[in-house]
Amino acid sequence: MKEKRKPSMMTLLIPWMAFWIAVSINEQVGPVIALLVCAVMPLITYRMKITVYDVITFTVVGALSTGLILTGYVNVWIAVVYLGFGLMWLLSCLTKEPLCAAYVKYNYHGDDALLNPIYISI
Repeated sequence: MKEKRKPSMMTLLIPWMAFWIAVSINEQVGPVIALLVCAVMPLITYRMKITVYDVITFTVVGALSTGLILTGYVNVWIAVVYLGFGLMWLLSCLTKEPLCAAYVKYNYHGDDALLNPIYISI
């Protein structure tokens, strides 16, 4: 079996951007598009390593899109989505492997980069 490709931060950003852009264009169809993007992302990333942040993103954007579809409170849900994105990034700083490190480490010999105190400090 082929080795999986390294993760890309684009797999994290695409669902968030799909929500922000699609909902800004059309309030009814936008969250459906974002939900479809979240549903398709596991197929797109099939041959890639995915991080815990990718899984969180697919779940959170999907759930928030569903919330918008069910309630229709566009302004509230857009604010919640921005808050969710910011909180995910901020709270990742409290973990052993922050969000950026989960993707960048593959450019520096994978998990070995986490052993280098110059690369990451806690």
